Amino acid sequence: MNSEQHTGFGARISQIYAALLLGFGSIVLVLLFWIVIRGPSILERADNPRQITAELNIRRGQILDARDEPLATTREVEGGLERYYPSGELTGPAVGYYSLRLGLSGVEAAYDEVLRGTEDDVWRDYWQYELLKIQRRGQDVRLTLDKRWQEQASLLLGNEAGAVVLVTVPDADILAMASRPGYDPNRLETTFETLVQSEGAPLLNRATQGQYLPGLSLQPFLLSVAADRDLVDLQQSPAPLVEAQESGQLSRECTAQLVEETTWEQVLVSTCPEVSRELGEFLSLDGVRQALERFQLFSVPAVPIAAESTDSHELNELEKEALGRGSVAVSPLQMALAWVALANDGMVPTPRLVGAIQSDEGGWQPNSIEPGASTAVSAQTAGTIFDALPSRQGILELATQVSTESSGVGPAWYLGMAPTVNPRFAVVALLERQKGTEAVSKIGRELLLKLLNPES
Repeated sequence: MNSEQHTGFGARISQIYAALLLGFGSIVLVLLFWIVIRGPSILERADNPRQITAELNIRRGQILDARDEPLATTREVEGGLERYYPSGELTGPAVGYYSLRLGLSGVEAAYDEVLRGTEDDVWRDYWQYELLKIQRRGQDVRLTLDKRWQEQASLLLGNEAGAVVLVTVPDADILAMASRPGYDPNRLETTFETLVQSEGAPLLNRATQGQYLPGLSLQPFLLSVAADRDLVDLQQSPAPLVEAQESGQLSRECTAQLVEETTWEQVLVSTCPEVSRELGEFLSLDGVRQALERFQLFSVPAVPIAAESTDSHELNELEKEALGRGSVAVSPLQMALAWVALANDGMVPTPRLVGAIQSDEGGWQPNSIEPGASTAVSAQTAGTIFDALPSRQGILELATQVSTESSGVGPAWYLGMAPTVNPRFAVVALLERQKGTEAVSKIGRELLLKLLNPES
C-alpha cells in the first residue's frame, strides 16, 4: 500500500469514527433530554400508567388537627392503600379531598407535594422508588383546626345552608371552618356526579367562597372609619335617628330599642338602618369603598384553599351600599377577619390555617406567616367601637338579617367575640335565606359558650 492509499484509508477511518461519535453523542443527548428535561413531566402526566401505579403505592402523609387528631390519613385495604377521613362529612371543606379520578381540593391540593413526599432530586427519586421499590412516604401537615370545634360547628349548623368560621383573637388562627350542606369525602367516588348537580352546591366552601350581602353587619366598620376620619362625633346623637324616634317612624329593622338621647357611640346596640344611611352620607360612595377596603373586605383572604372576593369597583348606589344591600358581597371568613380587627387595635390579621409541616427527619417546622400589616383604623378608634359593642352572657355580639328586593329574605349574620374583656375567640355564623336572627345567633352563641366552658 503506497502512502497515498494509506492516507486515504486513514481518512475514511477517521470519518467513520467521527460519525460513530456523533451518533453516540446524539443518542446521549436524546436520552438526557427525555430523562432529565422531559422525564419529570412525562411521569406526572395523568394518563401515564406508571404514574398511576406509583400514586397507588404512596403512603400519603396525614392531615392532623392542632392536637394531632387525624383529619385525613392513609390506611391499608385489600389491594393497596386508600385515603380515609375519620370525621367524614364533619371534616369540613378546609381539609378537602383526594382522588385519582376526581382530583384534589382544600389542603389536600395545596400541600400535595408535601403529603406525597415528592423529591427534589430526580435521580434519587428514580433510584429509591423506581429501582429499589422503596415505598414513598409523605410528610404530615398539622392544621390550626381543632377537631372538637370543627365537628361542633358542623353539628350546630345541622341541615341549614350556611357556614361558621371560628378564629382566635387576635392571631386569627382558624379553629373551625364549617360549611353546609357538605359531603362525605369517603364516599366521593360514588356520589360526585350527584353532588355536582345538586342545587344545594355541597362542594362549595361557603366559608371562603360564598359571597353574601352583609347588610347592617357593616355598621361597626363604617362607623369606626367615619369616627377615625372625624366625620362623626361619637358623643353626639345622629340627627336622622333622633328625628325618626321622635316622629315614631323608626324602622322596624332595628334589633333593639333605643335609649333616650342615643349617641353615635351607642348606636350599635340597636343596629338601625337610619344609622347606616347617615354614615353613607358622611362617607360618600368613595368613602364607603375606602372603608371596606381598609377592613380588607375586597381582598381574598390569604389561605391556601379556594377563596373569593367582590371587586371594589362594582359599587354604584350609595344608600344600598351603606345598608349592605348593594353590589358588595363578602364571605364569612372575610367578615371574621374584619370583626377581629376591632379587638386587635384596628389591625386586620392574616389568617392561618396550617400550623406546621413535618420535616424529612420527622420533626415539625412551624408554618410562619407574614404578620398582618393592614391598618383599618387607629387603635384608639377601634378600642372605642369595641367598648360600644353590645354584650350578652359574657359575649360581644352583633346579629343582623338582610332583606333583599327580590325575595325579601336574605342571609342572617351573627358576629360574636368572647370573653368580653380580652377576647380569645371570634365566631361568624351565617345562614342563607333566613328570616330573623334567632337561629343564627343560637349557633354562634352556643359555640362560644362551649368554648368558654368546655366541660359544661
